[in-house]
Amino acid sequence: MFLATGVAPAGAATPSLPAVVSGSTSWQLRDSLTSGPPTTTFGLGTRPVVPFTGDWDGNGSETPGTYSGGVLRLYDQIPPEASPTAITFGDPRGFPVAGDFDGDGRDDVAIHRNATWQIRFADDAATSTVGFGAGAWPATVPVAGDWDGNGTDGIGTYTLASGTWNLRQTASSGAPDAGTFVFWTGTGSYAVVGDWDANGTDTAGVKNGVNWSLNNQTDSGPPDVTFAYGVANDLPLTWKPAAASPTVATPNIFLGFADTLHAPSAAFVPSPWQGDPGVTFLGCTAGALECGGSYDAGAIRLDNPAANPTLTLVEAYVDIGPCHFEPWDVFLPATVGSGGTLILTQTGILGPPQPAPCDGRLPLVDRPFFNFLTNMGPFDTLDPPFSNCDPDDAKVPPPVITLVFAGGMTLTVVDDPDPDPTVENDEILSTGGVHQFACEGVESGTPWTPVPAGNIARTG
Repeated sequence: MFLATGVAPAGAATPSLPAVVSGSTSWQLRDSLTSGPPTTTFGLGTRPVVPFTGDWDGNGSETPGTYSGGVLRLYDQIPPEASPTAITFGDPRGFPVAGDFDGDGRDDVAIHRNATWQIRFADDAATSTVGFGAGAWPATVPVAGDWDGNGTDGIGTYTLASGTWNLRQTASSGAPDAGTFVFWTGTGSYAVVGDWDANGTDTAGVKNGVNWSLNNQTDSGPPDVTFAYGVANDLPLTWKPAAASPTVATPNIFLGFADTLHAPSAAFVPSPWQGDPGVTFLGCTAGALECGGSYDAGAIRLDNPAANPTLTLVEAYVDIGPCHFEPWDVFLPATVGSGGTLILTQTGILGPPQPAPCDGRLPLVDRPFFNFLTNMGPFDTLDPPFSNCDPDDAKVPPPVITLVFAGGMTLTVVDDPDPDPTVENDEILSTGGVHQFACEGVESGTPWTPVPAGNIARTG
């Protein structure tokens, strides 16, 4: 049992490349859209298994995946690593198709059966179910691709008996709105989707026997590329190596604290702030109801160097010991241009409570402020078990910030300006590990303070 699908990220520098899978487990990849032998071979999985490919880590590659017994196994490497990401999802009788359905740079997975698409999103594991098309594999082959080059993939179906394609611009219920056309080379033509000319738009292709016919448009026109590869009745897929990308400089990171609530500052925000030129602001607006009428929160600032390309932040969270704060999901992904500034701060969005000791113990009247706000307590207090008025670094772990960008760069930032354990109360996001107003009767904001290079770890 097979499903053929391949998707390519918008702006891809190289075309989608051909792959075939024989007997569900024997993979053969070729590094050009030409006739010839495979350039990479490997075995993967145990029958029965459905092979497919996708960009699971957002680095621009397309790597193997399998679906068997309701379990997805996603591999980030070619040849595949020994320990994939395993996810239980969907109707075990369905067939998988990969696509970046929310435009965050990483492929999501849909399980298709009888015109029902069960979708699992990569960034937050959220799910949805949509209806599109008719029929089930093998008579109907589900496909996905970026039909208009906007960076977000849509869905579609291919009818095996007639070569009819029905495409929809988004992964949503509704009628075909991206094209209905016939593209095939006769009985036995099986669908394959890819960005054959590397222009950022996915288009149709078919494999009939050993013959591949690829169209650079989503229409019934003649094929633009033809070649022979594989054997009859194997499954056509696409793959891509990780794109070679220019070196991206690490953004400059600053930390600060905004306080328009307490004396003596009562009106302090670091500068620049919301509304200043070049600032992309992920937070609530001062005075707004959802902001509690004021700011009382730590803030994170990223300055993208002018020499850098655009950066897209896809995930951001803060950990203090066992307590986890992730309030910016509703704002992400967020893009900052070359030379621009991205600020993350108080959101005013009530997140789910965490179990003790991270659930907070301040009076209920304080809770609308919520600062970073995903837990039941303001972020600047270092919620129990840390709340006290005489902390030290051994009792109060410094905040650790994790920032994940499209393209594979991840930054881990430690908020401990002086890591010397004899230097206490210097953390910025957590106001030195104490609730200043509760302990000292005053609380003041903190201007933007650069994070030392030694406190920033980068991967990718």
